[in-house]
Amino acid sequence: MLFSQNNKLEGRWILDKETELDGNLLPINDFNFSRYEDYKFMSNKMEISGMEVPVTISSNKIKTPGLEFGYEFKDEYLILRNTNKILWLLRPQSFIQLYPEFQPKEINIDGRIVYHENVIFTADFNYKGGFTKYLQDFLMNYHDFPNGKNQSIIEFVITKNSKIENVKILKSISTDFDSKLILHLKKGEKLFQNSTGTDVFYRKINSFINEDGPKSGLSKEDRTVVKIFEKGNGYYLKNDFKKAVESYEQIGTLNSINNSMILETLYIRLGVSYLANENFPGACESFNKAGGLTNFKTRNYIINFCNKK
Repeated sequence: MLFSQNNKLEGRWILDKETELDGNLLPINDFNFSRYEDYKFMSNKMEISGMEVPVTISSNKIKTPGLEFGYEFKDEYLILRNTNKILWLLRPQSFIQLYPEFQPKEINIDGRIVYHENVIFTADFNYKGGFTKYLQDFLMNYHDFPNGKNQSIIEFVITKNSKIENVKILKSISTDFDSKLILHLKKGEKLFQNSTGTDVFYRKINSFINEDGPKSGLSKEDRTVVKIFEKGNGYYLKNDFKKAVESYEQIGTLNSINNSMILETLYIRLGVSYLANENFPGACESFNKAGGLTNFKTRNYIINFCNKK
């Protein structure tokens, strides 16, 4: 493997946007319009969002088993071109400078300043699929969930020396679950590599549906949200955005949902459907409800169609 241009590729890059070859925006209902993806180049390998990909790199080409990219550097960007798309990537530091909403927030813990991690500012975690997948693997292998409890919140600090400290359970599932979660976390300490130069604070919310609970743990209001979501999807996936709006809008004031991914996706698809009907205020309101500028699934919609607020 040959790295050219003074090894400029090496390290972590964050996907800022993806465009057509002519630089135009993707279709608004394209999944890739607004999404998170990071690339990491290390000596003789490449990782895409934590998944290692076999790769061969020359002075201007990156080849994987399924794709070939031309690459170049322009200003702060690493630009990857395949047969029909362009990917624009930034270093984490450059990303934060361009988008200060990702500047980590200071937190005082027991008299010392730590910095709240976010998707851009974080310690590396050397595990296939990343730290989120590491936690998900624990949840998938734990089976003694008590009925009626389907959310755990844990917080901790990764020191600048990559050590785990200040572990606290903010929302408990059970004594057994909590102790095993903490043990799983501490076993993963050796996988952290903190190169931020600061202590990094984490708060992780683990949500799941207890399949053994009554009606999958969903309240009556939650089940209503699911029905609205499924009905709207029937129209959305057929590009019938007018009827999709009519369906999704039934969400009204309902906001209690155990699986928040459903509610998030509903608001994103409602926003896209509003855009298709040229209702820009409605679209921007929906995208902000789904997470705003710091949610990678909505940020590019807001950047391109809304005022930054």
